[in-house]
Amino acid sequence: MNQPGQELFAAGLAHHRTGRLDEAERCYLQAIETDPANCDAMLNLAGIRISANRLDDAETLLAAARAIRPTDPSILTALANVHQARGDHAQAETYYRDAIARRPDLALAHANLGRMLYQTGRLEEAIESYLEALKIDPTLATAHANLGAALVATGRLDDAERSLSLAMTLSPQDGDIHLNMGHVRFSREDYEGALESFTKASSVRLGWSKAHMNMGAALHRMDKYADAESEFKRAVMLDTGNAEALRGLGTTLISLEKFEEAEAALLRSDAIEPAHPQTQFLLGQVFATSNNFERAAAFFSEVVDRLPELLEARLNLGHALQVLNRHPEALEQFEAALALDADSSQAHNNLGNSLGALGRNEEAIAAYHSAIDLDPLLAVAHINLGNTLRLMGRHGEAMEEFGKGLEIDPDDPRALNGIGLAQQAFNRQAEAVETFKRAIAVDDSYPEAMNNLAIAYQQLGRYHDAISTYNDLLKRHPDLSQAYFNLGSLLQLLNRHDEAVTAFREALNRNVDNNVVYPYLAHGLMQQCSWDNLEAIISRVLDNTEQEIEKGRGVSISPFGLQSMPANLDLRMRTAQHVAQTAEREVHDSRTRLGPLEYKDPEGGKLKIGFMSPDFRFHSVAVAFRGVLDNRNRDRYHYAAYATTTYGK
Repeated sequence: MNQPGQELFAAGLAHHRTGRLDEAERCYLQAIETDPANCDAMLNLAGIRISANRLDDAETLLAAARAIRPTDPSILTALANVHQARGDHAQAETYYRDAIARRPDLALAHANLGRMLYQTGRLEEAIESYLEALKIDPTLATAHANLGAALVATGRLDDAERSLSLAMTLSPQDGDIHLNMGHVRFSREDYEGALESFTKASSVRLGWSKAHMNMGAALHRMDKYADAESEFKRAVMLDTGNAEALRGLGTTLISLEKFEEAEAALLRSDAIEPAHPQTQFLLGQVFATSNNFERAAAFFSEVVDRLPELLEARLNLGHALQVLNRHPEALEQFEAALALDADSSQAHNNLGNSLGALGRNEEAIAAYHSAIDLDPLLAVAHINLGNTLRLMGRHGEAMEEFGKGLEIDPDDPRALNGIGLAQQAFNRQAEAVETFKRAIAVDDSYPEAMNNLAIAYQQLGRYHDAISTYNDLLKRHPDLSQAYFNLGSLLQLLNRHDEAVTAFREALNRNVDNNVVYPYLAHGLMQQCSWDNLEAIISRVLDNTEQEIEKGRGVSISPFGLQSMPANLDLRMRTAQHVAQTAEREVHDSRTRLGPLEYKDPEGGKLKIGFMSPDFRFHSVAVAFRGVLDNRNRDRYHYAAYATTTYGK
């Protein structure tokens, strides 16, 4: 090397060491112009251009240097760095290993090979390379720091802390070292210590998005959600393309119940880093919270497709499908969840819910028992078991399960609601009123308890209280179609037909497929002599009835109600047969459940006969029934009448 070239190279090296890269680059270029064979100047200039991501320029310089010194390990290492920066890891590894083979004591080649192995997930090999580099040069701070990061990733936290402490001693102003020390503390659940390390990282490298993102993560774990939100937003402001920071922001916003903002942040993250499972899982949660279960199911389904062994994804997808009434699909998810973890009490419980919805009650009961065996303190499983038993008419057993659920969680309004329903089944309406009030006291926005309280008032003939409760319920939950229907039914019973029709229309505005409303609305329009829309409503009733019979469902109109409509004789007959067959099955199920009945000899030789009706007053059936009563034989029979509805006090 001639003297001017040496001087220019030395000047460039001095500028390089002090961070004056523009001056260093100028001197290196002049050195190469003065001496085209100055490989050292080419090598150092290539390093600057790699840092500036000018990879093609760097590769041109290194190719020229290699043509002069083809076996120089430093040049081979630099070429490997170019390919690593491009993401061509296979070629990078070839160059690194070639350099090491030619010069085994080249610490930088070992360290950079370790970094490449770390980036490609080959953690144990990366650790070996870092250790090899440090055997050669124990003062290599970056090797200590990167070794610490790899050890964190493998869960060897004590070893990681030692490596990072050494790195920190050698290079106290290196932000990466403080960041990785924060990861060690975070993994140990020392979130205050982690926050301290992340804050230090942000102070030595100002405007570093990653440091603020990790500060947000630590604050989130400390339940300091407002502060976490601020740090995540700062991280996103510093790097608008930081998908991970947006994901963290979305998580924190969910905790703050800022669901619309969370949705926006997560959708931005998904646009930057499409189909990331964690982002999609969080979006599923957000849409489920906002009751958009179609979109929630779509996102959870994507997660399941990518991570089929993720239990939580299957449980959440199954729940969304349940809400959408897609129970056969939900069943598949819960069965798959149990294949992953047979001891998941949640999976057994949710499996029971879908089995019950499909009418497979005995299997549902077995699933709930499995959930309870695995977790006796799972209150919801006791409550769900109670509801299934109640629907099967086993009200005493149901009451017992609701009581167990209430013992486990005295603040669960669902248990109280279940007890109230069982009390109603035993016609203990006054007790049911008090139980539903207790449920509402626990959760004053719980719609089921308010609706059932109104029904209990109605059964007691306390119609004013029932109407008031329905109105209160609809103020709090204005989208409940069934509550409008229940209110309309009561108003119709009280001959307040104009108000009833309004309530029925509101019910259909909320749910046009609430088929049970249409017959009542038709009756109300007839009472109003309102003919404008009556034909369309009656047509819908008849169509619904045809479909319900065809699909084997319960019909939404009674055979008596159909008599007042222009239904043909065939439909009337099929409806009556369908209802009769349904009643026959219910009676058969009750007999099977109750077992053989033993009859006592009648007292005084008189057989007791009971009549049941919702209306023994002025009603067409009641009027026709009067002749039966007038001609009853009091000498041979004892008669009693049981009204199933109370019409006043």
